[in-house]
Amino acid sequence: MEQEERETTINWSEADDIATVETFSRKVMSRCLKLGYKIINEHRMQGKSKIIGLVFECPIRAISFRSPVKTKRVLTDEQRKNIGIRFRKHAQEGSKQELVM
Repeated sequence: MEQEERETTINWSEADDIATVETFSRKVMSRCLKLGYKIINEHRMQGKSKIIGLVFECPIRAISFRSPVKTKRVLTDEQRKNIGIRFRKHAQEGSKQELVM
């Protein structure tokens, strides 16, 4: 299949806890298989046994939408100081646990 033809469609109803993912993308197929999603249908090339697409069921909670732009946190000097104190305290506690083990 051409790159333009390899698409992925996600469907779900708010009444159900299950989403269906229909994909012709090898990358998405591999990811869904790795995550253990249930295959509910296969698409094969006409007259051939080669699988070109799969339809999966997955929990709706597995579907997420993220912001494409990562925003950088802006901290005040006091916030930076408090984070540093917490970090050093945590690092000291970790080194004490290593000595005990």
